[in-house]
Amino acid sequence: MRAYLDMYLALFLTNAFGIVLYESIFVYSFKRKKHFILRLLLSLLGIGALATGVAFGLFAWMQAGRELTLEIVEWQRVTANFVSLFFGTGLLFALFDEKPAQILFAAICGSVAHVIGRSLYEIIYTLTGLPSIFFAMFEGYSGLSFFFYYAIHLVVIGLAYFFFGKPFARTNKAFNRTMSKSILISFVVVAFVLVGMQGTNVYKSVFSGTDLPTVPLVFDGLMSVFSIFVLLVSRFMLYWMQSAQEKEAEENKYIAYREQTELLRKNMELINIKCHDMKHQLRALLEGQNLDESFVKEAQEAISIYDANISTGNEALDVILTEKSLSCTVNKINFNVMIEGEVLSFLTVAEINSFFGNALDSAIEYLLTVPEDKRNLRLFSRRNGNLFMIRIENYCESDVAFDKEGMPISTKADNGYHGFGTRSIRTVVETHGGTLRIKKEEDVFSVSALFSLEESFPEQA
Repeated sequence: MRAYLDMYLALFLTNAFGIVLYESIFVYSFKRKKHFILRLLLSLLGIGALATGVAFGLFAWMQAGRELTLEIVEWQRVTANFVSLFFGTGLLFALFDEKPAQILFAAICGSVAHVIGRSLYEIIYTLTGLPSIFFAMFEGYSGLSFFFYYAIHLVVIGLAYFFFGKPFARTNKAFNRTMSKSILISFVVVAFVLVGMQGTNVYKSVFSGTDLPTVPLVFDGLMSVFSIFVLLVSRFMLYWMQSAQEKEAEENKYIAYREQTELLRKNMELINIKCHDMKHQLRALLEGQNLDESFVKEAQEAISIYDANISTGNEALDVILTEKSLSCTVNKINFNVMIEGEVLSFLTVAEINSFFGNALDSAIEYLLTVPEDKRNLRLFSRRNGNLFMIRIENYCESDVAFDKEGMPISTKADNGYHGFGTRSIRTVVETHGGTLRIKKEEDVFSVSALFSLEESFPEQA
């Protein structure tokens, strides 16, 4: 009977700690709770104690004279799978401060990845005829069987981390209301079925009385393939949620820009009228009274800040450039503008705001970190036949890292929208068949967009 206790301990402890190891692939980027190390140690001790308690309980039940039939073995292995999943999920809730949906999703992904490792091991020892480590006490110990067990799991863990764990870490922040309850429930049900069936000998019950050596191979093979499919679906769901969230955020930003543009336009008209009136009054006052000329000059310069209305031939562009010009003046940034705005009539108001707003905001934000004598910002355009180029340059003394697509890597704290402004700029350019190039040469950081007017707006050609 001692052999049964060894089997139960191996079954429950290996499953429980195996799932914990696989779940770590998907939660390493999660926000940890306070006293994480202490929580982890206590949780692992608790899992070990509970798994051991369940094993001893089943052993005591067998000692009561129960016959160990194939059906009982099936239920015991299914129980081990679900108990392990329960322990692993509870561990994640104890250690990490994330949304319940994120934790549950990670727990299921880790458990399904564990199914792949277990199923592949089942295939190996079936093909080789080696004894399973779970029944070594009945079939004899084999060092080769133990080697295959750990080697297969290490390989699967490495591949799962590269193909699923890292993408999960990049996209798990996308969890929000776009994850409908029905989708989550369906995914959890499928994963639970997988976890419950994995490692069982259900095929022996179905094909009892037959001699089909390929049946266990087909069964475990299907379990592996279906588990990989579930992980692929999970990865697609995360990318879909992230894309939906970014699209919603981009649409909201377009709406905000449009409302801001209209408000700025009205305010600029009113400010310009008032500024012109004040200039005339000050001039008349200077001519008629003995006022300090330096005072009047200073007042005129202050008023000119609000009278610096930029005219490019494109009303939407004029509004946003005037706004940025005011910001530059206040922050002592030398802003030089030479652009043919009328050529940009093929861009919508939202696209103009998105392109110029994001590019100029990023430049101004950086220039505020450098000395005043180096705060230079330049916007200009060039036209060569049907080609129209827009270029924004600013002084930059910092090192800039670029990703494999040539986009600058954001240095801001991770808020779920890394590089959102750059992606918006690229979207505008690519929508109209243009080419975007961002580069850093010596002390100049530049954003260049090249459009073909023949393709973007045939009337301009």
